[in-house]
Amino acid sequence: MSDKAIAVRVCFRRLAQMLSILMLVAIPHIAAADDAHDFFLTIERNDNYMLGKVLERGVDPNVKESKRGDPGLVLALREHAMRAFEALLNVPKINLEAQSNNGDTALMIASYTGNRAAVIALLEKDVEVNKPGWAALHYAAAIGDCDIIKLLLDKS
Repeated sequence: MSDKAIAVRVCFRRLAQMLSILMLVAIPHIAAADDAHDFFLTIERNDNYMLGKVLERGVDPNVKESKRGDPGLVLALREHAMRAFEALLNVPKINLEAQSNNGDTALMIASYTGNRAAVIALLEKDVEVNKPGWAALHYAAAIGDCDIIKLLLDKS
């Protein structure tokens, strides 16, 4: 075999190794992006069955969506997707204190939307009621929901 043929063969072998490494690195990220997209889509559709299937694939339940930076729990409340909210509420790895990019938590959104059932569910899980700066009580007061204000004050 000529020196040129050996050099070509070595070059192809290195190229194949580099492509293998690239595929090992890139494909999980592509799959993860697809899984996150499916995760948020099932929340928006309020499809708790498919949400469970997506979570079984290993999606982090605390991943943030790209538009507003909302974690799934906050998005479920913004979209009034209570089946998805209830499903996420019981996921073992869920961070009930996860914040959107603007600092909103699930309790804050539940308070702002007047979602008494979600406020109660979150309070039963012992979420933080008071936090520095803007808090759930501010949102409840902003919409004038005396029932939610009382629930929050009783837990303070």
